[in-house]
Amino acid sequence: MEDLREVLVVGVNARPVVRSAKALGLRVWAVDRFRDMDLCSLAEGVLPPPPSSPGERVDWRGLCLRVLEEREVDAVLCTSGMEHQPHLLRELESRGLLVGNSWERMERARRDLFRAASRLGIPFPPTEEAGSPEEAGERGEELGYPVVLKPLRGGGGRGIVLARSRGEAERGFGAASSGRGRVLVQKYVEGRNASASLMCGGEEAVCLTVNEQLIGDPSLGAPGPFYYCGGTVPLEGEGVGRVREYAEALGSELGLVGSNGL
Repeated sequence: MEDLREVLVVGVNARPVVRSAKALGLRVWAVDRFRDMDLCSLAEGVLPPPPSSPGERVDWRGLCLRVLEEREVDAVLCTSGMEHQPHLLRELESRGLLVGNSWERMERARRDLFRAASRLGIPFPPTEEAGSPEEAGERGEELGYPVVLKPLRGGGGRGIVLARSRGEAERGFGAASSGRGRVLVQKYVEGRNASASLMCGGEEAVCLTVNEQLIGDPSLGAPGPFYYCGGTVPLEGEGVGRVREYAEALGSELGLVGSNGL
């Protein structure tokens, strides 16, 4: 990978990484959920066509393999959402194309996030798992309403349901589980929507920016109250220093590599 000329960027929102790769003079192909005009103006080619509905699933592995069959790609850069695609990550790693976190590292970070936060003393909303509508309702009562039901594997706010009562939790289970059988039930805490951008070296992480997230804004086309609509940089004000400190600690604890977001 010392002489990169052509790369594939794959993820729910590939545009920022595609823009950076183009700035380096690379030829860039993309597999992206939205296929917006900005992305199409940057990349040599973008798959798939725009989704016909917010809930439409993307065949990430199939589309990536299609690009790899048609192009002589030197490397693949994975962005948001690909931590939930272990079969694709293993395939890319076996071909020597995956840049950044290995699939094992991504899987471990996804699985151990809450345990790592507990070890480091980083506060987070009380969270439980539920495997049925009835159990979701019970977990909500234990945590205290309101709660949010979240998919075990997801991103961008898709499938998140706010429940203010046991009945709402039971009714929201199907949308949050997406047929996968289990959900996270998490105490709902109001606050500022934020993320942190990290550069990680396996044992050490440096927070580059803390970003404000735009969530559920109908003027930006959000189909629901928790859908990600973009962000602004930097986020300023009370608590930003703690976000930076916590993000660096988590990035180091999880052994992340390369550019990551929390």
